[in-house]
Amino acid sequence: MNSIEFEGISVDIANVEEMPVYIQDCIYNNSYENDEALLVSKYLDNNDRVLELGCAIGYLGTFAKKKFPGIYWLSVDANPQMALDAQATHQLNNVDMPKPLNVVASLNANGPVPFYIREEFLTSSLLPVELEYSKIIQVEHVPTMNISELMLEVNTLVFDIEGGEANLFTEDLDLANIEKVCLEYHDHFIGLSEVERIHNLIVKRGFTTIEYNTKQFGSVAYYCR
Repeated sequence: MNSIEFEGISVDIANVEEMPVYIQDCIYNNSYENDEALLVSKYLDNNDRVLELGCAIGYLGTFAKKKFPGIYWLSVDANPQMALDAQATHQLNNVDMPKPLNVVASLNANGPVPFYIREEFLTSSLLPVELEYSKIIQVEHVPTMNISELMLEVNTLVFDIEGGEANLFTEDLDLANIEKVCLEYHDHFIGLSEVERIHNLIVKRGFTTIEYNTKQFGSVAYYCR
């Protein structure tokens, strides 16, 4: 397997080459998921138990596991290819992590749901929103799993799910056992009003906004209590 190393993490070169050009540039420039990795470095530790929704190629979980060997990190992705790529990244870096799950986390799991694969597959999501720069090219039907089950033994949420945050962050989401939330907002999918609603819901649950960083597409926030 040919691989490329960036920020100390090895990734299968074939998985990199299937990405959009701007993501490849970020990888080659050592700037891929920098904001998220910085938040992990600053605020997580060996005692955390993390549920990551939207793991993509598995970089962030691998980064966290290498930095904090005692951390528990469960990666989940609705995109079947991403779950496979994440597993390959974990194996390539010899990190002991649970096998990534290919499921859709849901407040009310009730059989498979459509997942929309786009030309730029990192913009693939549960939302059938037409994007001018990334057309839907395939629809996969992915099993669902209750998020309450996924959250049973974790204290930290790391979500990057291309607009899916709007479906999960409702009054029905139980955050009683959660201490830390790292959330990427996708206003190009859900709109700024939904971003504001989710932010207010999290704060209402007793979380403090520690960081809120704007990116080229959306923003990344870190909350704790």
